[in-house]
Amino acid sequence: MTTEAPTPISIHIPANLRHLTVSLQAFLEAHPKYSNLCVGATIFLPAAANAPSPQCDKLLLVQRAADEAFPNRWEVPGGSSEPEDPTILHSVAREVFEETGLHLTRFVQQIGEGVEFTTGRRGPREHWLKLTFEVEVAEIRTSMASALDHQVLFQAIPSEVEPEPSKVGEEQNVEISLDPKEHQAYKWIDEEDFAASKEPNPSYIFTTEDQQRTILQALRTHNAAVQQLHKNQERLDKMT
Repeated sequence: MTTEAPTPISIHIPANLRHLTVSLQAFLEAHPKYSNLCVGATIFLPAAANAPSPQCDKLLLVQRAADEAFPNRWEVPGGSSEPEDPTILHSVAREVFEETGLHLTRFVQQIGEGVEFTTGRRGPREHWLKLTFEVEVAEIRTSMASALDHQVLFQAIPSEVEPEPSKVGEEQNVEISLDPKEHQAYKWIDEEDFAASKEPNPSYIFTTEDQQRTILQALRTHNAAVQQLHKNQERLDKMT
């Protein structure tokens, strides 16, 4: 989707993800049971300061195009890791940019251990692994970054001018640029919205049950971390 090589900005990773700073080829050689690898990204929009609870943080979903596989179904941004990507984590940054126009700046954590699936019912069968990560982007200000141990990993796929995010606690309006060949709509959901997706006539359906489980795990993991961060801040406030 990108036609120009923009000026790079730094992307950070936690220590427990540094083992993924390898190429697709190196990863597959180390894990011969897999034929291929794909990646996903969970991106959260923090609640405004006057929100009723931290659980109002919302997760970005994108709806697949009507003429794509899994038409009209919902998922998190992501796609295949490509041989041209310097590392697997570069694949995540590239997919986020191509599918949303957002510029990845930080890996927060991996969601679960990954999901395995097989393709090629009518042809050569391939065994895939999908890895999903919670990430932060330049366009959205969060309060999580300072609480985590990160290092600069690489320079990759940022904007020509780094976007100026809103301040923490402000209502944030984030522009999402979809690739219409792949996705037709987007929405931000919280745990309450997710629960509504299990109703008899849900307003949206996920691509797979594995994707649905990953999204729920991402919401719960993120909310637990935010709640702990708020508790820590309350303790500090009482001490000062």
